[in-house]
Amino acid sequence: MFKANLFFDNISQLIKENKAKIGELESHANVSAGYIYRTSKDEGSKPGIDFVVSVAEFFGVSVDTSISVEFNSLTPTERYLIKFFEKLKKDTVGDQVRWIKYTPDELNHADPDINAFVDHPLMNYETFLDEG
Repeated sequence: MFKANLFFDNISQLIKENKAKIGELESHANVSAGYIYRTSKDEGSKPGIDFVVSVAEFFGVSVDTSISVEFNSLTPTERYLIKFFEKLKKDTVGDQVRWIKYTPDELNHADPDINAFVDHPLMNYETFLDEG
């Protein structure tokens, strides 16, 4: 079930986070000035699918994410994961990801260097800091 209030709350949050202007978004979505305000205030009104797709495209998120995730309640880790999976999806669709398959035996017998470091993403960890 589409929740218009959630969608418009997400627009407000994404505008704030991205330091965007409502007019830029409305222009990108090819809707009239004030469309977001009018549609968000009209209880019975729902935005068209073209507008929803344009919003997702403008902010670089999936349509599903833009209509189902509460952006203003996400933790920094959740925000990072959403960006990570959105980029992974984009890169995969664009054939930018080169998957290398390893057998369990290869992973279990990876040789560490002199500092006990194994040069493989599954054997590493990274710390992600909140940018905000």
